[in-house]
Amino acid sequence: MRQVAKQAVGGGFALLLFGAAGAAQGAWGDLNRDGVPELAKREGTQTVLYSGLTRTALFRFEGVVEPGEISLGAAPPLGASAAPATEPVARRPLGPLALVPNLDSNDVSLFDTAVNQEIARIPVANRPFKAAMTGDGKFGYVTEQQGGRVYKIDLGKRKLATTLQLPTISAVVEVEISPDDRWMVVGEMNAGTVHIVDRTTDTFLNTLVLCQVCDGFSGALFSAPQVAFSPDSTTAYISIAQGDQTLYVVDLATQTVVGSIPTQPTGGTPMTDLDLTSDGQLLYMAETYCYLGVCNYREVDVFAGTTLDFAINPGNPAPDIQLVQNETRIASGGICYGTGCGQALDLFDRFTQTVTHIPTSSASNRHLAYEASRHRVWGVCVAFGGFCGFGAVDVFDAAAETKVKTVLASVFFGNTALSPDEGSFYAIDRFDRVLVVDTETFAISYVNVGTNPRGVFIQGDNRTKFLSP
Repeated sequence: MRQVAKQAVGGGFALLLFGAAGAAQGAWGDLNRDGVPELAKREGTQTVLYSGLTRTALFRFEGVVEPGEISLGAAPPLGASAAPATEPVARRPLGPLALVPNLDSNDVSLFDTAVNQEIARIPVANRPFKAAMTGDGKFGYVTEQQGGRVYKIDLGKRKLATTLQLPTISAVVEVEISPDDRWMVVGEMNAGTVHIVDRTTDTFLNTLVLCQVCDGFSGALFSAPQVAFSPDSTTAYISIAQGDQTLYVVDLATQTVVGSIPTQPTGGTPMTDLDLTSDGQLLYMAETYCYLGVCNYREVDVFAGTTLDFAINPGNPAPDIQLVQNETRIASGGICYGTGCGQALDLFDRFTQTVTHIPTSSASNRHLAYEASRHRVWGVCVAFGGFCGFGAVDVFDAAAETKVKTVLASVFFGNTALSPDEGSFYAIDRFDRVLVVDTETFAISYVNVGTNPRGVFIQGDNRTKFLSP
């Protein structure tokens, strides 16, 4: 069904005819005003009307005009158009892109981080949940929550490129792409299972059941794989967060386990999140729970296969750790809620083996993102059990060892991110939006996305965190 929009132009009317096929291409032809063919085209944040004969720009309408949003006579107001142009204006190049899987509306939002505006919403078959993006910025991969499908998104064409089917039965909790874009590892909560894909050909290669003592559904909460890649992309280090307290070393070329290292500290509880130094030698982990009030970090020398534990007391159980300040320190946030529990950001000095606690009134700091240019750590406090009110974003200065700001805003569980220029911090809120915080002014804005978004994944950032339930 074609829809017609009228716009007053020079005392007459321009008829903009929109069709479904043209909408997919971002341009609509066969427009006709006073017998002269014209062309409507999307350019960045505007819709532009071109002459079909000279291809010069005639009028501009601010905002992206969608076919389904235009009804007879309903067009952008006259005041929203610019003066007639004599020369076509070049398309504004898109900034780095972000993907947002929308779990309940079965689609994936794609938004431009340069202007923080949604530019496409891509339908998928069922419940998109986790995402990873290639370092070259060409493709995004979005996993289905259950069912084993992986949706490959062509970021340039803004459409679904293909769908991969993996042999999986339980909830997907992790997807990572190696630094060279060659390998993709998808982890599921069933016996610590991971699936390895050759990403250059989108070919499924092998499934590894790593946690032999996990028993599927009943052990699901304790068998979530987490993945870190060696800098040369030859090796994947995979921990089964709590299931069998083991760090597995997987050779990606052969898709085989070539080594394993215990992750259960003496007198402590199993380790969780991973972060690997840029030289690929030292891998750091932290405990999900604390034993008798003592939390541990574990340092694993993956070259020598040795471990070293550091007891931090008092401390936060830390499901999220991140190397900061040129990898001299580890930042970690707490997961627990309550007085004296999780109300700080911990900074662990790798060389002096000391910890600094930066207190905050928020009851938890999770989903960390590191703003390297200012040495600032961003974390969220998700409203839960009466804590955090409606939610909060905490900002810490790691160099000055102080809290910079608490931004009161509704936030929810999901991957957070910083824009590549570090001008915007992104988190999921409770109202089907992406919360955007300006890192300079702390001003808040929003990007509307689909229903029940599950995280923000940035183009070129192929190291995301297992954090959202």
